[in-house]
Amino acid sequence: MRTSSMNVVGASIAQVDDDVARSLGIHILDYPMLVNGEQVEARVADWPTIHHERRELIKNRDNRCTTSSLSEAILLETYERLKHEPFLSMHQGERFSAATWAVLRKIEREHPEYPCTLVDAQHTLSGYTVLLLQAARALAGGETWESYRERFERARDNTTNIAAVYDLFYLSRTGRVSFAKALLGTALRTIPMLIYRNGMDGVRPLARARTYAQANLRMVQSIESDLRRVGGDRVDVVIAWFGPRDDEREHLLSLIEARGWNARIDQFIGKYSAAAHLGPDYWEIGYTVHAD
Repeated sequence: MRTSSMNVVGASIAQVDDDVARSLGIHILDYPMLVNGEQVEARVADWPTIHHERRELIKNRDNRCTTSSLSEAILLETYERLKHEPFLSMHQGERFSAATWAVLRKIEREHPEYPCTLVDAQHTLSGYTVLLLQAARALAGGETWESYRERFERARDNTTNIAAVYDLFYLSRTGRVSFAKALLGTALRTIPMLIYRNGMDGVRPLARARTYAQANLRMVQSIESDLRRVGGDRVDVVIAWFGPRDDEREHLLSLIEARGWNARIDQFIGKYSAAAHLGPDYWEIGYTVHAD
């Protein structure tokens, strides 16, 4: 059941489940998934039934897996369907998908008839997801974008994304890290952790954990530090995982809940748009700390 009073357009790098998105009036557009240069069927709406099969494609080291940008045709089709009322089009940061943003800006220039507000979330993965959900829930509660915009900008400035991956090979396959670093990370049998927060010039290494418990503790310590910085105890959290990572997810959830924060926590199986780059075995967290 849709509850939002304003439609929101997003993209499948958001780790949100399709049913949650639809209930909030979020229209998730699918990034095309490419395997060895050929597009394969990979829709968020079908993800519960096909993610095991797509994981095997991603896991195969002989396959070159990636995603391409959102197409102009899909965006125009969606905008045309929503044009009767003002809507929001919020996407991952331009630094993470310059090609998609080139298309978005082209449509904005050439189609002023669409009552669309274009928003750069400036984050990706679960960092983007947690901001998308906060905005959609505010609009579902009856707020206008104009009344929510200032809070969104504060939230964007106070959002962090941390990912833990078991094998850097897959990031090297898409050019995100060098092959030498990937070999080193695998040889040391550590869990590389990556971080992005607003103002960074890109995703950066955070730490190498020996166990998933160490990785999770580092994530929770990051939330603690940021809550102290803003002087609050409220946090919105998205946890996403891909592969058989239930132990990691449940341990992380227990650590967050044990802190006693005023926390809203969403949990989602990771989507192909992230796994094509991060690989078949990861978990990650996006969170926003609030001063109020």
